[in-house]
Amino acid sequence: MPQKNKLILLLFLFVNQIFGQKLEILTDSIYAESMYFKISELKIHSNSKHIFDIYKIIQDSSTVFAKPYIGLPEERLKVKIDTLKYYFQNYESNEINCTFENYEIYLSKNDIINFSIKETAYHSPWESWEYYLMDLVTGRRITTNLFIDSKTILKKCKSKLKSDGFNWQITVKDLKNYEFTKDENDKVSGIDIIFFDPTYTNHGYNIISTHFNWKEIEKYISPNFKKRLK
Repeated sequence: MPQKNKLILLLFLFVNQIFGQKLEILTDSIYAESMYFKISELKIHSNSKHIFDIYKIIQDSSTVFAKPYIGLPEERLKVKIDTLKYYFQNYESNEINCTFENYEIYLSKNDIINFSIKETAYHSPWESWEYYLMDLVTGRRITTNLFIDSKTILKKCKSKLKSDGFNWQITVKDLKNYEFTKDENDKVSGIDIIFFDPTYTNHGYNIISTHFNWKEIEKYISPNFKKRLK
């Protein structure tokens, strides 16, 4: 591969974003091709004995590297920076095939955390989302067990989708992508249940959300989670 002799690499430290007491987005950047590329990594502040299991769940699906890299957030951020530096130093820009992870935090309350990871590709319109609702107490992802009656929730979602013109074939297993909303007092005000369009496009899969306000959905939330979310 041709070497890029004119490449200038600079590292610039962004101010990390902290959400409540549990979540922090570590950020750094690399300067190349006359632009800054922001690099992020999610750090969970928790004494949970399951913390490394949680990181494995979050990091295992990533396509940032040639194969999943599981590690502490600070280590993983450094590997991202080093990987990009290598790409830009050794490949022409049109030969670089890499993705970037961007994190958005929705909720951090009573050892329940809710966030999404959006992956975008360099020199490509492709993008992908993954939504996580995690229980730090058990170290597990909260999916259909969020509800006491997931089949009723599924029917309600189908009805909302149909009224919006989407006649998708969804199942209970699709109840796993959640985005909690909060009011001005930082209290839970509702939840968006996210679904992915089964039709693939050159920019990935489109997403559509079905929104439920808290009063509408509260009676269907499992008691353990409802108590912790209030």
